[in-house]
Amino acid sequence: KQFFKQTFNFGAARPILNKQHPNTSKMTYWFPSLFVVGLVCSVVFLLMGYPYFLWFYGIYLSLIFIDSFLQNKNSVVAGLSIITTLVQFLGYGLGFLRSNFRLLMGKSITATFPKMFD
Repeated sequence: KQFFKQTFNFGAARPILNKQHPNTSKMTYWFPSLFVVGLVCSVVFLLMGYPYFLWFYGIYLSLIFIDSFLQNKNSVVAGLSIITTLVQFLGYGLGFLRSNFRLLMGKSITATFPKMFD
């Protein structure tokens, strides 16, 4: 829960930092958000009878499991690697999307991330 909150806040802060310091903006900051949007779309396609898109996520997470297992020789750690990857991508991606959406809707930086300015 705390790891999710931390990554969510990192993701939420990034668009604000990009706005204040445009030279720090990178395309890679969008990757976790694309992961989240793709996952949601894949689940919708699954419900419509098209499981193929979700297979990519299964393959990706399987590769994470295999890589972690080969490095650590421990299946529990490999399983936890999948969980931490999902928590990190979901937390950062959702925070990043939320903050970008609020900025696009014309909210001020302080209204977008008020705890940063307490």
